Amino acid sequence: MLSHIYSVSGKIDILVNGAGINLRTSADELTLEQWQKTIDINLTAPYQLSQLAVKKMKESGWGRIINIASLQSLRAFDNSIPYGASKGGVMQLTRALAQAYSKDGVLVNAIAPGFFRTNLTESLYQDLKKLRI
Repeated sequence: MLSHIYSVSGKIDILVNGAGINLRTSADELTLEQWQKTIDINLTAPYQLSQLAVKKMKESGWGRIINIASLQSLRAFDNSIPYGASKGGVMQLTRALAQAYSKDGVLVNAIAPGFFRTNLTESLYQDLKKLRI
């Protein structure tokens, strides 16, 4: 993906790390495979993409990385152990990357939205008590 961007424009200005999954598995049924898949997509991928993109951003002295965190970065929800852990990690990753690269003109921030009605959150809308925070 980044190779294509560089071949077209020669640089990257803004990276939004927004992909994510939440498998919504109970603590008793959670498998290591489910844990690892969630961590890989929600936390490792933003780290890897940021590391790749920041090289070009540093060269130009300017860049923006926006990570999509979650309400679950700060608060636990039922059946979301790996999701919450990964999104908590995204918040700390954001802080660490911001500290590491702000001196190079690369700003790193996170957005932690609440609930939006999507396929991922539809089950919550079926039980409105779960939406109360």
